[in-house]
Amino acid sequence: EAPLGDNITLVGAYRQTYYNLYSSNDFQITQRNWDHFGTDGISVIPDYRFKDGNLKLSGQTLNGDTYQVSTFLGQDQFSYSLVEDYMNMSVSQKYNEKNLQYGIRTQYNKLWKGKGTTEISMAYSRLQNEVSDVQNSTETRWMHSMHQQNKQIQNNVTELKTKIAGGFRPHPKHQTKYGVGLISNSTLLKESSGSNPIMDENTSGTQIMSYLQDRISLYNFIYLTVGLRADYSINIQNFYLQPRFKITIKPIPHLQFNGSWGLYNQFIFLSSVIDEYNNYQFLWMVSDGHRFPVLSSQHLVLGGIYRNRGFSFSVEAYYKKIEGITRIIQTYGDYSTFEGKNKTKGVDFFIKQDYKGHSLWLSYTISQSLEWFPYFADSEFKSSLQDQRHEFKISGILNLSPFFISANYVYGSGFLEHPPNAGDLPESYPYKRVDIAATYQFAIKKVKIETGLSILNLLNHEIIKFTDVTQIPVEESNTVSIYSEAVPFTPALFLNIRF
Repeated sequence: EAPLGDNITLVGAYRQTYYNLYSSNDFQITQRNWDHFGTDGISVIPDYRFKDGNLKLSGQTLNGDTYQVSTFLGQDQFSYSLVEDYMNMSVSQKYNEKNLQYGIRTQYNKLWKGKGTTEISMAYSRLQNEVSDVQNSTETRWMHSMHQQNKQIQNNVTELKTKIAGGFRPHPKHQTKYGVGLISNSTLLKESSGSNPIMDENTSGTQIMSYLQDRISLYNFIYLTVGLRADYSINIQNFYLQPRFKITIKPIPHLQFNGSWGLYNQFIFLSSVIDEYNNYQFLWMVSDGHRFPVLSSQHLVLGGIYRNRGFSFSVEAYYKKIEGITRIIQTYGDYSTFEGKNKTKGVDFFIKQDYKGHSLWLSYTISQSLEWFPYFADSEFKSSLQDQRHEFKISGILNLSPFFISANYVYGSGFLEHPPNAGDLPESYPYKRVDIAATYQFAIKKVKIETGLSILNLLNHEIIKFTDVTQIPVEESNTVSIYSEAVPFTPALFLNIRF
């Protein structure tokens, strides 16, 4: 971060992985125990390389207006390769995924001398995703090939967004916000197996959006927020009205109750794709109103929070109902689309205590997420991929200025196995993870420096993500699970310099 003048500042940041500098086996504190896939499948530690950078130029004019221009560029690559003997089969897989993301955003805020503000912004972003998955399973005795695959996927998504937004106070007890804009999205999806095309979709959509919101103060302890968002889809030629409502009640200074309800629509989404071996992948799509419907959700949230002398305690219950979920089922070179539903409910608990610069907080969530699609055998909702019943977190920061030490522990009851073993009830695999970090702040003349070390998954516990499991056929009715580990023991160094 560096000043370029009295009212202009340039901020830059860059991150990059250097996993080739060490071997995780040399650093791990505890010996890895493959609790779930070590005997029933094959586990691999993938190679993950990541780098990104961003620049932001911001400033202020003489009359108080502010402006900024920011850019972002990021790249990552996830890959692994294996050749293993499994029972009487030789199984191999070479997987490689590359992502490139970049964008730019400009913004100007106009100050109207006590009459409100107006923000004019324009943003462009693009994500390019490429996947190569080559698989083979061969019977070792007779060298009979059971399965061969050479899948190539290209999935690009772009967004161009312009918006004018602002706020003003028409009355001392009213605070009004408004906005109008144009959002344009496009996606490219190509998937092939060898020389045979499987999917070739090129979709785009543009929406004219507008919203109006008013926050009303009643009796100095009740606050009502009423809003309406309206989207007009040019390609679908349809209006989508989304009313929203929120109430806040403060009966005493340290206690607050909240309630909110709203409708939401989404025109660009990640669609789940399941192949003939029950492998999941997620691809970007744009709604066309027919094969790929517009996502529609209804949210209801009720809760309360108590704050006093550095202590905070909050409880929040929520219920979400979603319709128009797209799922694609692939069957041997062909695919079908299905429109599904989801309903999620849960309760979040949060406790935090601040004391002389130190902080300690705990959170607990109990939740349920269910889904239904027309291809299900009956009308009952079943557990979705993100269905996890319990999650507990504890985090703390120790302020020993100029040294700062932080740590957190996460325990989750685990996501259900997808797909479940035939004839068995779905099994969930708990996960637990410890992260630590230490930072040191100092200055050299006018240069402020912050440096530190962080370690993700300090104890190197196995973490299950079923989206990282690949099923490869080894016999006519059997498959072997290839599990690519999520978040292994990962140390990282960082440096922040301010001029």
